[in-house]
Amino acid sequence: LAYEINSHNLCLIANFIYNDSQVEERNLNLSRIRETKDTTFIKHIESNIDKAIMHFSKDCKDETKDSLLFILNSEKIKANDKENYLIGQKELLDGDSNIDTDELKTLAYNLFLINPTWKNVVSYYNNGNKDENILIKYIEHFSDNLGNQMIEKDDSEYSSLGAYLLGTTKLTIGTYSSIIKSFEIEFEGYDGLKYLEQDRLNLLLSHNMLPFCEKNTDLLKGMDIYADYLIKYHRQLLENMSASYISDGKVAYKLLSSNVFTYDEKKKIISCTSKELLTESDRVANLALEVIKNSDLKDIDERTVIEIIESASIEAYKVYIISLLILEYNYDESKIIELLNLLGGKYTYIAERTKHPVLEKTKWNVKLAEVLRHKGFISSVKEEKERIRIHPRKGRTDL
Repeated sequence: LAYEINSHNLCLIANFIYNDSQVEERNLNLSRIRETKDTTFIKHIESNIDKAIMHFSKDCKDETKDSLLFILNSEKIKANDKENYLIGQKELLDGDSNIDTDELKTLAYNLFLINPTWKNVVSYYNNGNKDENILIKYIEHFSDNLGNQMIEKDDSEYSSLGAYLLGTTKLTIGTYSSIIKSFEIEFEGYDGLKYLEQDRLNLLLSHNMLPFCEKNTDLLKGMDIYADYLIKYHRQLLENMSASYISDGKVAYKLLSSNVFTYDEKKKIISCTSKELLTESDRVANLALEVIKNSDLKDIDERTVIEIIESASIEAYKVYIISLLILEYNYDESKIIELLNLLGGKYTYIAERTKHPVLEKTKWNVKLAEVLRHKGFISSVKEEKERIRIHPRKGRTDL
């Protein structure tokens, strides 16, 4: 064939065969040459594809799948020329099984020429010569597509791929959150979870991928997500409750401030929490007193309650619980004085019984005054507008 391969001649020949002028330099490509169905013309171009591709349109990206595969597999075209021409093509190959070499498969995934399915992800993941960076790049690029598909659960590499993608920080958090719903797997004591940031762990927990079990409890203990893990599985926690679950003050605080537990259930948590954790901060102590206020003193050590009061900062709770203690236990005068002095301020004047202290007329102060009068520690209580005045009993009284 006596003609030079250039864009002008290729368009001229194609249009002559078509008896039309539909092929132009702006849309010239292998697919349009193949559409002429002229065997001699097509064979000549394919035999000289390395020259022809240099004259194909760089802007027209509508090569057919067959043409893409032919160009990709061609041994005549330089790798750089393939990459420059194939990048951005609209059609995608169904899979990588017809691509001749692993190197070319890597190029195809790198140029996003493979249809985004989990089957294709698994295929490249299983490729011993894969480029991991390109695999991750491919998943990142097609994360929305992949996130709308469920991966076949019975795939032999299902768990391995799940751990590879969800048990590491290889993916950006955006892609991670997009594809996580494609999996139905569980991590039990998986050591890689130690290296995941809070956002990824939260996603795993919300998608039920961190089941309640001894291995996960031991692994997550000490991590920021641990309390959230216990709260998510609050029923299992209550059924297996022991002091070992309440690992530190932060966990105690989060459990006691959670709305998933009733006050009686929170009291069960308090009864299994060490005194040291209940009293290490006023935040935890305040919550503990709130629970006792809304339940009772049963099953909680008396001395522990008193130490919680010492650590707490909400006066209303402290006064109310001291009232409960005085009612519950057969305290003598000295013990009542000790508890009143624990409250400080005007409550010490009640303990001294030498003055007529005035307190705000609040529910907790009224409760305390009634209890003290009932026990014979004070003589009477007089209401004065928004206040109450305490009248001490003269002399010592056996309580």
